[in-house]
Amino acid sequence: MFFALILSFFSAHALHLEIQGGVNLADPSLVGPTTTGTGTGLLGGVGLGIDVAPFVDLELGLQYVNRVVDFNAGGGTTNERSTNHFLIPVLFRFDALPIIGIGVGAYYSMATGSVKNTINSSVGTSTYAVSGLKENELGFLGSLDAMLSVAPGAKFGVDARYLLGLTDLTVNSSTSEKSRDLQLMLKLQVGI
Repeated sequence: MFFALILSFFSAHALHLEIQGGVNLADPSLVGPTTTGTGTGLLGGVGLGIDVAPFVDLELGLQYVNRVVDFNAGGGTTNERSTNHFLIPVLFRFDALPIIGIGVGAYYSMATGSVKNTINSSVGTSTYAVSGLKENELGFLGSLDAMLSVAPGAKFGVDARYLLGLTDLTVNSSTSEKSRDLQLMLKLQVGI
């Protein structure tokens, strides 16, 4: 019975699959003795869109994101931190115009691997615990995309997303770091 209900929901609504690739520009909100600069990492992912109402889609995704943050601790010392994350965005997208869509939603991020630190050209790795970082994060996101039809049932376009992290990523009480990322992506979307 439950399976039939799920199938009827999906058969009554149009679905589309999406392949995503682009860059992640990280410039976190930081309270503490250092300042940050924008770091650039790569991202790739997949998405599933479900038409839930006229002009409204529910989009679920899975992205692999490399988040790079540049720090300046003063005294000529530069530090670049690179971390990798599985990011799960969930958003509602309103197709305001035939090619323009506006999305709002939330995301969950789970760190994977180790933390790579580059200090004055010297590279080292450590665990998240040793680096004083939390591995899980929640936040809000906003999106603006433009999609053009390139074939029957297929679209190609661009998506700009802003991620506003709510979780303090540091375990140290004397500092606070929250994600502020801009994602710029190319997307290929195919209806199923």
